[in-house]
Amino acid sequence: ARALPYMRRIEALMRPRLEWVIRPRAIGAFALFLSVLIMLPIPFANIMPALSLIVIGLGMMRDDGLYTAAGIGLGIGSVAIVVVIYRTLLIAALSFL
Repeated sequence: ARALPYMRRIEALMRPRLEWVIRPRAIGAFALFLSVLIMLPIPFANIMPALSLIVIGLGMMRDDGLYTAAGIGLGIGSVAIVVVIYRTLLIAALSFL
């Protein structure tokens, strides 16, 4: 109930635009990839992919390509963050060998 005012503000900004961005198959494959990233056991690395999936979902529900594109951008950024975190953890683990 506390999130309702925020959701009303977000929905007031959403309208059908940039509909050419919404390609369900490509976005579905990207969402599947983000879901796999969420399942990885890396501490604090699942927040950004989950947030990007929320934004993509909101954009697709309201046919708003701008929100969908923003979610895809967040998703690409979250993939980069997860790769950096995973690489750093791998280097740290290999340094102990």
